[in-house]
Amino acid sequence: MAIKRHSAATWCILLYLLALFITGTQSRDTGHGNSLDFHAVNGTVQILKNNASQDTVQGAPFVAAKWENWPVFNAAIESGDRYINLLECRNTQQSFWTDRAALFDNGWVESTPELNTPPAGTPSRRPPYFDIIATVNRGLGISDFSGKLSYWNWLQQKTIDLATATAWGSVDIGTAYGTTKGSYANLLNPPAGLLICENNFSPAYMAEQNDLPVTDIPPLNRLSDVLWLQWKDAVAFSGQADLVSNVKWIWRHHVVDAKSEDIIDSAISLPDEDIEDWPGKTYDMSAAPGTQERRIARALLGSPNGVGVAHFLSQHRAELGFKTVEKVQLFNDEGERHMLFHIMNINENDVHGY
Repeated sequence: MAIKRHSAATWCILLYLLALFITGTQSRDTGHGNSLDFHAVNGTVQILKNNASQDTVQGAPFVAAKWENWPVFNAAIESGDRYINLLECRNTQQSFWTDRAALFDNGWVESTPELNTPPAGTPSRRPPYFDIIATVNRGLGISDFSGKLSYWNWLQQKTIDLATATAWGSVDIGTAYGTTKGSYANLLNPPAGLLICENNFSPAYMAEQNDLPVTDIPPLNRLSDVLWLQWKDAVAFSGQADLVSNVKWIWRHHVVDAKSEDIIDSAISLPDEDIEDWPGKTYDMSAAPGTQERRIARALLGSPNGVGVAHFLSQHRAELGFKTVEKVQLFNDEGERHMLFHIMNINENDVHGY
């Protein structure tokens, strides 16, 4: 009946709005691909398929030294539960930012530390961290990745200082917002479906660190939005427009955000184990409720580093279609922690709402 269809769609929208209200700003990246998005939870949302209370950690026996992290870990589990359900919800708010011209309007410029600014719509330079990238690509069965992986680096600053690279001096691009020096540097491979969030500092984080007024922060400031426009550039650069929906993996590279690390510390304390080198350990989002595997999977998705992945997938449905996070790999490389989110398509019959 029409009333029921309206009710289901309304619940989906309310779920999305509630998540935004509770969590606040979605992206305050501290650097190295890490956002400070955090989603604390109070109460229960009835639309959830799975009861989050089955998954939250209720107490001992767990590692006492990590006890102070359990409230953070529990909140991350519940956040992950909500975002899995949000990804399965038909009527979710879509991103306003679909045109790359908005990047310039908000003070974003293509930048590269070693070379002069390249022509618009072209990647910047050879990827860093090549050894671990090669290892992971081979592990995922991606061949010829070196010729298809491109590096995209955008810097948010009103005035560009090109004096050290060229004879042009400083160029004022005329944006209404200030210079935060926020930056998003990511490695993208559309033919393989791999996105590597490599080195990210959001404008909000940089403004906070440098005591800048909030008026300096442009509306287009979140990783999920800038990453989407970078992805579209990478797809255009590949010459294969149909690859825009080919998103199979999103890799949060070398996690250093404090809250994400607290969540990881708590996660590995459940089975009391260390993080292993690639391929590390994989946690399935659909593991049975109440199991350690499900708790860890949902907490990693609900962590600061996982939330941007959920927003990227849920807010660009016109081009991406319906996608969700199937599982996440947690692995180590030379003392640095990595999270690799595996993405899968959702059958439209399994989507909530109308």
